Amino acid sequence: LHKDGRLRRSHLQTWADGWITLKFLLLFAPTWLFLLPGSILLIIGGVLFLLVISQSFEIFGIRLDVHTLLVSSAFIIIGIQTIILGLFTKIFIYKFNLLPSKNNQTPFLAKVNLKHIFLISLLLVIIGVIILLKAVFLWQQQGFGNLDYPSTMRIVIPSVFLIQLGMQLFFNSFFLGVLLLPRKS
Repeated sequence: LHKDGRLRRSHLQTWADGWITLKFLLLFAPTWLFLLPGSILLIIGGVLFLLVISQSFEIFGIRLDVHTLLVSSAFIIIGIQTIILGLFTKIFIYKFNLLPSKNNQTPFLAKVNLKHIFLISLLLVIIGVIILLKAVFLWQQQGFGNLDYPSTMRIVIPSVFLIQLGMQLFFNSFFLGVLLLPRKS
């Protein structure tokens, strides 16, 4: 590298201008910013969740138990929310013509039925509440005393996970409805 030949100091601010450029590039690349990391979290969380849902699991001398179940459910929720944000970003970008559309990149939106998303979210919440009631019933059978921690958490964590996921889908479906409203030209 050689000096650029200017007589005065550069007006650019290395970190601030670099951050602005990176932010701009990432916001217009929702696949890389949201969809890919969200998918990775969802896959890792899903695999771990399935491994430890019924019993502890040992791999390379490391025992995975209910704590892994809790972390994996968080991975799944964060992954799904990140994917949804990526889809919302893509819809927004193409709907407002911020990037040229490549052969209508969002044809699946024409098939999206908010009523179906609502029903799925309602079903997830109902299943979660039923499972949670099972945990309360087991606790009541013990006289509301101490319970076996791992077996109880294997009931409570999935139930709370399903309730969270259902509520997340429910409210996100309304925002999707707002994004899909027809736009005045």
